[in-house]
Amino acid sequence: MAEAGTGEGSIAAAHFWNRPNPVDIQDAVNERYDELDGWYVQGYWNLDGIEHLAYYLGADPVEAGDGNPIEPITGSYPNVYRYGYHVEIQDPAAPAEEITPVKHYAMGRVSWESPEFLPDERTVYGCSDGDSKGVYKFVADEPIPSYDDPMDVAGTLYAPKITNDEAASGQSPAEVSLDVEWLELGHASNAEIEAWIAEYDDIDQADYLATHADWERGDEVTAEVLEEADLEVIENGNGDFIPREDILEWARQVQQGRGRRRRRRRRTGRLHLLRHRGVQRRPRRPLERRRRRRPGTGRRRRRLPCGTRGGLRRLDARTGRRRAGLHRGAGDGGRRRRAPQRGQRVHDAGRPGPLL
Repeated sequence: MAEAGTGEGSIAAAHFWNRPNPVDIQDAVNERYDELDGWYVQGYWNLDGIEHLAYYLGADPVEAGDGNPIEPITGSYPNVYRYGYHVEIQDPAAPAEEITPVKHYAMGRVSWESPEFLPDERTVYGCSDGDSKGVYKFVADEPIPSYDDPMDVAGTLYAPKITNDEAASGQSPAEVSLDVEWLELGHASNAEIEAWIAEYDDIDQADYLATHADWERGDEVTAEVLEEADLEVIENGNGDFIPREDILEWARQVQQGRGRRRRRRRRTGRLHLLRHRGVQRRPRRPLERRRRRRPGTGRRRRRLPCGTRGGLRRLDARTGRRRAGLHRGAGDGGRRRRAPQRGQRVHDAGRPGPLL
């Protein structure tokens, strides 16, 4: 939508959450656009019942006539960002009036189905079936049961990127392997996200008209006013909620952060590899202090390609052959050591290193 400069042909139902008579948006699109330019408003049927939820929260009911009215519901109206989370029932055996449901905002907002909690009590996989869905991973900073207050649960949310062409082309995972790179989306706690969500608690259906049409609270609502608001939302998104520009800026920040992390990994990767193998980098001697050897004298070390007997070997500088049987390490105090066994790595003057 950002590239096209409009939501025409692709905008979905969530943008019409606080529209008067929200479930009627599909009929409004069909009437405004012909069969060639019209489109299916993804999830519009899921808007049915929002108004009843508003009445449950305390809004004054709007009198219905022959059809669903377009008079806006004001006052108590459900906040769209308070729905779509994993809900934990911490005391399922308690009486109904004492049960405490906890929404884990930090795990992400999707129409979740069947989350998978791993035995480490930190990792949660979530997904949902259907079109345009995905699999996500949340990793808590600490085991989730260890938090005294569930609102303090904090962690990182990840989304998968398929890295092998066969799976990315749409072939079934049953036929090809699935290579995944987990992309970090962000880190927050339940309390932090709940505080952001609270900023949208006072938005109602009157805001939909006032924000997107030439209309003020108390004015008469006509079909023309509602159509003007609908066209503005289709063109530029719902201004009552998080705008597209903010979402794109967040995506750019995530992408730039990944680029910086990749550069750091490339820059420091060799040092990490050496440390993992037990090799410490030592400062080189000044050029004037380095010992010079006459050609054909002494012994030198050369790194051979790693294989079943790879690693460092002491070679005779004159013949280029590895000394048979035993070899002496510079820090061994003159003791003779057995040659390394098959599969061992040798470093730091002949000391056996860990297998990788």
